[in-house]
Amino acid sequence: MNRENFRTIIHDNCYYFYPYLILWVMGLVWTFIIGKPSVHLYLNQFHHPLADDFFRWATKLGEAYVFVGVIVITLFIKFRHTLFFLASFLSSFILVQFLKKVVFSSIERPTKYFEHDTTLLYLVDGVTFHHFQSFPSGHTAAGFSICTALALWLPKKMKSYSTFILILAFLIGYSRVYLSQHFMIDVLTGSVIAVTFSLIWYPNFYGEPLRNHSWMDHSIPLRK
Repeated sequence: MNRENFRTIIHDNCYYFYPYLILWVMGLVWTFIIGKPSVHLYLNQFHHPLADDFFRWATKLGEAYVFVGVIVITLFIKFRHTLFFLASFLSSFILVQFLKKVVFSSIERPTKYFEHDTTLLYLVDGVTFHHFQSFPSGHTAAGFSICTALALWLPKKMKSYSTFILILAFLIGYSRVYLSQHFMIDVLTGSVIAVTFSLIWYPNFYGEPLRNHSWMDHSIPLRK
């Protein structure tokens, strides 16, 4: 992808990528200034029973069955959408799993990091807590893969609605922090991996060299 194509994609989807970049930089700077433990403890102060229920639900949007659902739906819309989503999702999935299970497998999750004083954390009931392989967040990467694809697929007249899709993506990512499954830096890294691979693959499937592959614009026909 050349620089001009990259700028065009960002500009055409500015309602998604501009707010994302601003919030991502703010989160990164905040984390580096006060440290990931302090960021987590600060955010962990804010909780409510309704939020507990909401984020238990929101975090499930980053699980595998949602990915499968998107794949199935796109097969009935356009194969090009299916292939693009597969390429971007699987690329980010493979990298995230390699990083968290091979390179950074010993990185502790919040419940393990603060196990010396469990009273420091508010923990949501009914959640199974993991202890290692914290960096980066797989659920966040999956959520941002799905949401970034949806934002890119929106027709030009509807691009302004992509901000609402970004809010959904951030809620999926924040759910991992709210539930003390990940630190903020894990979520930020998972999101940027997903967004990067989406930007890499998008011009390949919707521009040269695959634009003229007309079979990609077919779909599984629905019976009348």
